Amino acid sequence: MRLYCLLLALISANLVNEKVTRVFDATTQLLKTSASVQIRNDGKASVSVIQLSADAFNADKLIFLDAKVGNKKLKIDGNLKASLSSPLEPGQTVTLEIEEIYHGSVKPFPTEIKQADKQLVLVEVNLYYTSPYKTETSTAKINIGTKKTESLSKTGKLEGSAVKLEQKKDFEGGSSQKSRVHFENNSPFLVAERLEREVEVSHWGNVAVTDKVWVKHTGATLKGSFSRFDFQRQDIVSD
Repeated sequence: MRLYCLLLALISANLVNEKVTRVFDATTQLLKTSASVQIRNDGKASVSVIQLSADAFNADKLIFLDAKVGNKKLKIDGNLKASLSSPLEPGQTVTLEIEEIYHGSVKPFPTEIKQADKQLVLVEVNLYYTSPYKTETSTAKINIGTKKTESLSKTGKLEGSAVKLEQKKDFEGGSSQKSRVHFENNSPFLVAERLEREVEVSHWGNVAVTDKVWVKHTGATLKGSFSRFDFQRQDIVSD
């Protein structure tokens, strides 16, 4: 068993991320990521499994992961290992289209605001593509849906309503560096907290299903009392 693990590690070490393109979407309460990863097999044996990784600074917030090759969805196990439909032979490349969703990565900052204040949020992602394999070229941007930023890391540059991250080349697997964006985001931060389903059966055998969803606000909390007059006035001014 130990020998098998060593061989598997050796084979995995021969995989290279030839080209990585990532797009983060931080315009809502959920951080969504689309990544196109071109992987090359530099080894002498075929490979059927590719190890995926969640973003180094958001791994505990991952709630969805999907990977495809063309139109074929790959099977991913609990250890984030994706099984290819056909082995990747030595010298060959394959391109994975990866979708990820993180909950709690778009964080209100500050966590308390007054009624008239704009809601500011903070997003932190890995400047490098998180992977156990070496990467040759990696580019990324974060769509924030606004030009109103409070601050951003030196590794990022505002371009329209997106922050383009610094291109990175020839870095080893496991590389990480935090890249931050602090910006205005007034999207409602609501999450489903509890779901109850009621099923009613009539005398005539008809079935009615009603879903009751309780939601909670996860954005910045209100500092002070709520004024309906100020709220309506603010809407008029902003229009």
